[in-house]
Amino acid sequence: MIEIGGNDGVDGKLLGYGQTTYRPPVDLTRFVIARDQVCAFPRCNQPAVRCDLDHVIRYPAGPTSPANLVALCRRHHRAKHEGGWKLVTDPDGGHIWTSPAGKT
Repeated sequence: MIEIGGNDGVDGKLLGYGQTTYRPPVDLTRFVIARDQVCAFPRCNQPAVRCDLDHVIRYPAGPTSPANLVALCRRHHRAKHEGGWKLVTDPDGGHIWTSPAGKT
């Protein structure tokens, strides 16, 4: 489940940019990198700082917000968009991946 808005929960600063921008601004980029630490694909330890920030729900259907962005290394970013892998986030912020064969 994706939240539409979003803030950092500390000082209330808005981090969700909705459909106004595709590329995450610096503050949002820093937040996602700090939150994710590594690529969101299972067992991938590529540091988030070296990853792409990907919209879980493709932009512009999905917002540019903390709840809809995830750090993915280039390999797993391509697997999601070109390889048939599916990604959803659960309410607690975890990630559920489904392989092209339907395994989660």
